[in-house]
Amino acid sequence: MKSEASYDAIPERRSANYKPNEEEHKNRAEKLKEEVKLMFAKSMELLAKLELIDIVMKLGLSILFEKEILEALDSIHYHTLEEDLYATALCFRLLRLHGHEISQGENILEEAKGFSNGILREAYSTLDGELAEKVAHILELPSHCRLQWFQVKWHLKMYERNKDINSSTTINLLCELAKLNFNMVQATHQNELKEVSRWWENLGLFGKLNFARDRVIESFMTGLGLVYDPKQSSYRKWIAKATALVIVMDDIYDVYGSLEELQHFTNAVDRWDSKEIQHLPDYMKIFFQALYDTTNEMADEIRNEKGCNQVLPYLKKVAECERGDAPSAIQCYMREANVSEEIARNHIIDLISKTLTKVNGLTLAPISASLKPFVNVLANYSRVSYCFYQDGDGYGVQEDLKSKILSALIEPM
Repeated sequence: MKSEASYDAIPERRSANYKPNEEEHKNRAEKLKEEVKLMFAKSMELLAKLELIDIVMKLGLSILFEKEILEALDSIHYHTLEEDLYATALCFRLLRLHGHEISQGENILEEAKGFSNGILREAYSTLDGELAEKVAHILELPSHCRLQWFQVKWHLKMYERNKDINSSTTINLLCELAKLNFNMVQATHQNELKEVSRWWENLGLFGKLNFARDRVIESFMTGLGLVYDPKQSSYRKWIAKATALVIVMDDIYDVYGSLEELQHFTNAVDRWDSKEIQHLPDYMKIFFQALYDTTNEMADEIRNEKGCNQVLPYLKKVAECERGDAPSAIQCYMREANVSEEIARNHIIDLISKTLTKVNGLTLAPISASLKPFVNVLANYSRVSYCFYQDGDGYGVQEDLKSKILSALIEPM
C-alpha cells in the first residue's frame, strides 16, 4: 500500500541541472525575461503578437509576463482579423481565456467543435510525424481540459522538433527561458513535497493503519495541478495534507470500519472534540487525532499567513463530508451500477467533461482581477480529475499516474 511514486526520495540534481548552478541560472533567466519584455514592447504585426502570447502561455511562462499579456490583449480589436481564419481563431481563444467578452453563441461553438473533431478524425490516418502527434494529442483531450503546467514539456518538445520555427531567435530564446523556469519552479515543488512527506512520516498513520492507502505523492500532485505558481507554496501543502487525510478517511468508511464504529466516528467529527473519541477503536482514535491536529494547525497557519479568522469551520466541513468518495469514484460506480471498470471510468470522465464545460463558462466570463485566481483554481479541480482518471484511477492504481509524477516532479528539463 505504500506509495511507490515516492521513489524513496527526490534525487539530488547533477551538475548539468539546476541546483549546483542556481545563481547562474537565475541570472540567465532574469536576462531572458528582460529580452522577452522588450519583445512585447516592440511594434509588430498583430498576428505575430498573438503568436508570441500563445507560445509564452504554452511554455508555462505566462505567470512571468501577466502585465505584458494583458496590455497586449487589451489593445487588440477582434473584428480586425475576420478575414484570416487562423488569426481569428487564435485571437478568439486568447481573448476569451483572459476574460474578454466576445459575442459568439455557445451552441455554435459546440457545433464547430463536433465538426472539427470529425474532420480531424477522418484526416488522422493520412497524417504522419509531428502533425499526426499534434492531432492525436488534441483528439485525446482538448487543450482547455488539460492542466497547463503538466503540458509544458510536451509543447517544448513540439517547438524544438519543428524545423520551420526552431531556427527562430524568438523561439530559441523562449525555449531556453522555459527550461530554466521549469527547472527552478520544479525545484520549489520538490522542496514542498519533501516537507509534506516529512509531515506524513511524522504523522505515522501508514505504519499504524495498515489497511489504508499511502498516497501522499498523489495528494501533492492534486495541489500542484490546482496551482503551480511557486508563490502559492502554502496552498499546495495544505491541499496535499487535506487530500492525503481524506483518502485515509475514505478507506475507513469504504473498507475497514464497521457501521457502529463509523457512527461513533461521525459523531466525534460533527462535534469536533477530541474528548469524544473514548468510544472509538484504537485505529479511529489515531486517525481522528491526526485529523483534528492537522486541521487546527492548518487553520492557525492560514490565520497567521492570510489574516483569515473564520477558516476552521470550512476546513471541518471537508471532514464532515464523512466519506472521500472522489478518490474511489470508479470503484464506487462499479459497485453501485454493477458495471465493468471501463464503463465506470467512461461514466466518470463523462461527468467530469460536463462539469468542466459548465466551469469553463465561469472562467471565460468577464470577472474582476481579484476573483480570477479563485475561478482558475475552481476550473482546475475538473482538470485535475481528468488528469487522475484519464488513464485509470490515479488515486487507486499508482501506475496510472506514475509517468505524470515523474514528468512534473522528478525529471528536470
